[in-house]
Amino acid sequence: MTQTPPSITARAGKAVALLLLVAAVFGVFHIYALSSRLQVAASVHKVLLEQPAEGARQQMQHLRQQAQAEQVMALADQLQQRARWLTWGLAGLGLWLAVLGVAAYLRGGRVGGGIVGASEADLTLNALPSAVIRFGLDDRIRQLNPAAERLLGISQAEAAGRRVHDSLRLIEHESRQPLTADLLDALRQGNLAGLGEQACLITHEGLELEVEGEAAPILSAKGRAIEAVLIMRDVTEAREQGRKQAWLAEHDALTGALNRKAFEAHLAKSINSKRASEYPMTLLVVGVDSHAAVLQREGQAAANELLIQIARLIQTRVRDTDLVGRLDDTQFGVLLPACPDEIAQRIARTLHESLSHHKLLWGKADYLVSTSLGVVHIPRNWETLDRVMSAGLAACAQSRASRDIAIHVH
Repeated sequence: MTQTPPSITARAGKAVALLLLVAAVFGVFHIYALSSRLQVAASVHKVLLEQPAEGARQQMQHLRQQAQAEQVMALADQLQQRARWLTWGLAGLGLWLAVLGVAAYLRGGRVGGGIVGASEADLTLNALPSAVIRFGLDDRIRQLNPAAERLLGISQAEAAGRRVHDSLRLIEHESRQPLTADLLDALRQGNLAGLGEQACLITHEGLELEVEGEAAPILSAKGRAIEAVLIMRDVTEAREQGRKQAWLAEHDALTGALNRKAFEAHLAKSINSKRASEYPMTLLVVGVDSHAAVLQREGQAAANELLIQIARLIQTRVRDTDLVGRLDDTQFGVLLPACPDEIAQRIARTLHESLSHHKLLWGKADYLVSTSLGVVHIPRNWETLDRVMSAGLAACAQSRASRDIAIHVH
């Protein structure tokens, strides 16, 4: 069966609607003109009736004219009232048909007719760098663009007609909960749906990719959701790069410890928090005294390796809740939050003993590591970061001078 192209049907509908509208206007104008003429005739008869009648014959003629005038006036009133109703009815019908015709014209011209044809739409989808997945709300895939084929690891021919749950395996990264069912439920209700910041896609090869995307329902003419489209992007590399940049913003690239800015920010927050008045805190400052000798004899690479090993050793000798930061080229800071003084003393002595026995092996040479360690039990009445840091650096300097642990208590 041959179907009329949508553009021709739309234009025909528009033409019929416009013709009906014009016909309605002319019909109403004709009725108004007729009623106006009748009103004029009625007015003339009324004037004649108001003239005095003389004689019996003239009185009879006057009565007949009066009856005719009343009939004409009644007919004029009826025609005028019907003209009003006909005006509103035909005008409303004409406008309604005109709107339908224009809508059909736009729908046919923009979607199926001339402006954007099916082949042009496919070319547009194929050129998009993002994955575009069109699927029915009956849980069946309809269409994939090339980017979606690459992302899912499945071709259009293989995916067509398959269940969305089987081909689009979306999970939440941390909880590992599936996301596909919730996505379909939201679309069936006619709502827009986003994948969220923790969405991951499990490809057909078993790879886990971090993705972001948005889905929207495709509505029928009656406003009912019949299909949906999902636009999705692989953001694994971008998010990994973002996490790396965020990590580098707070950490020392060489040793992996917090940089001084981040370490002091954590220390200041701990000092100002309510926990500072309830739980004791201790600051350790470790100085790598043998760094200068290693740098002079073996070069920068050996000196860097020494700092890396010292940072790792410190991390293994403190608690998981403690923070380690690199304060400058040769000094590290350790914050022991919620740590009683006696436990802090024990941690400091264990750390000092481990550092004293550590050796740097570089080529054929080995270097016994020399360090200094200062300990500051932070009093509860200290409220400034500068005061705490100054006390820690002073304690480390005393340790270097005495070759023993300097406990600087205020």
